[in-house]
Order: sequence, then structure tokens, then C-alpha cells
Amino acid sequence: MKSDFRLSLHMNLFLCNHEKMCDIEQIRTWMIELCDFIDMKRHGDMIAERFGTEPHLYGYSVMQLIETSCITAHFSEQMDSCYIDVFSCKDFDDMEAVKFCADYFESKDYTYKTLFR
Repeated sequence: MKSDFRLSLHMNLFLCNHEKMCDIEQIRTWMIELCDFIDMKRHGDMIAERFGTEPHLYGYSVMQLIETSCITAHFSEQMDSCYIDVFSCKDFDDMEAVKFCADYFESKDYTYKTLFR
């Protein structure tokens, strides 16, 4: 069975700018700018909910559909961390996407992993 090329990027950003990651307008701006930066066409508006059942889980979860799949992100307000996934059938520069997100949220440390599916 032949598989199409699909890039799945998973990043964890730590010690982020608390105000940015708690502000839905900052998150919305980041999502639009990220899509532009990696040349992905957004499909509709970003979906966002702020919730959590435990303090370390409280924060926004967002999803942006893109023509080639989706981008999701989860923000832990207590831990000042962001967990971002970019999945696309269209190629993009994964390392540049990580740097863009880390810079935007002013992350002091991060990890990432790229999978080819």
C-alpha cells in the first residue's frame, strides 16, 4: 500500500510568555501568522475553548483546519507551556515552524519531533 507524504510536527514549548498564551487574541494572531509563515491556507476560523478539569490542565485548546489537514495547540496556563501539532500533506520547513512558534510565545526551552506518515 502506497502512502502519501505527510509531515506531522509535534512541539512542546516551555516557560512561555504567560500573557500571550492566556490571551485568545494573541493566540488567534499567532495562528494566522503561523499559517502564513508555513504557507498553509486556512479553512474557516480557528476553533477555541478555554477549560480544564485540573489546574495544570487549564487553558485554551485551539484547532485551525487547513486545506491540507490541521494545526492544533493546547496551552497550560499554570505551567506556561504550549503543546502544538502541525499535520499536513503539504511540505513545510519543520524547524522554521518550531522557531517561529518558540519566538512568538517567547519560549525559554522547547522540544520537538517530526514524523513522516
